[in-house]
Amino acid sequence: PNPVSMSSPVIGDLCPAGYYCLAASQAPTPCPADTLRETSGGKTLQDCLACPVGYKCFSGDPVKRPCSPGYYCPADGTTIPCPAGSYNSRQGASNSSACLPCPAGYFCRDNATSNYAVYPCPIGNFCPQSTNAPVPCPSGTYRNQLAAGSMAECTVCPAGYYCTFAATFYSPCVGGTFCPSGSSLPITCPAGSYCPPL
Repeated sequence: PNPVSMSSPVIGDLCPAGYYCLAASQAPTPCPADTLRETSGGKTLQDCLACPVGYKCFSGDPVKRPCSPGYYCPADGTTIPCPAGSYNSRQGASNSSACLPCPAGYFCRDNATSNYAVYPCPIGNFCPQSTNAPVPCPSGTYRNQLAAGSMAECTVCPAGYYCTFAATFYSPCVGGTFCPSGSSLPITCPAGSYCPPL
């Protein structure tokens, strides 16, 4: 922001908030990024104070800004993203404890996730707590609904059907094959038996 002039021909301008003015200054000097001067009258660089934790401070800006969701801001205005597999939905976080584990049934795929609900676990997969990527349901099981939180939510393939890796539904065994419960592929009907189609 530009300083507002309140010029006096006798004493000059009072140094505005967000700036400091050394002796013999002809113009205000903005406080550096990651420092803050909230009041007018700053005289030296030392009058620009360290940005408080939980906030971000911009050069020449007298207003501290809350750390954005998905991030935390420890000392000196540093901005650090929450790692993949975690999320932070609130402003003003000051340390990594604000980065919460992604709940089971969802995946937090990116750094700086602020809303895990936009990433429900896709069908054919399950997502345990703190995951950044879906885990496929194993062969012989299927999952036809969103937001499975554990492998136990992958349903065992019923008898007469087979379920390949990451299956979203079960497929019927064809004639000449059979499929016990939990089959990942049809099994050829042995000699001396017959296996009609379903």
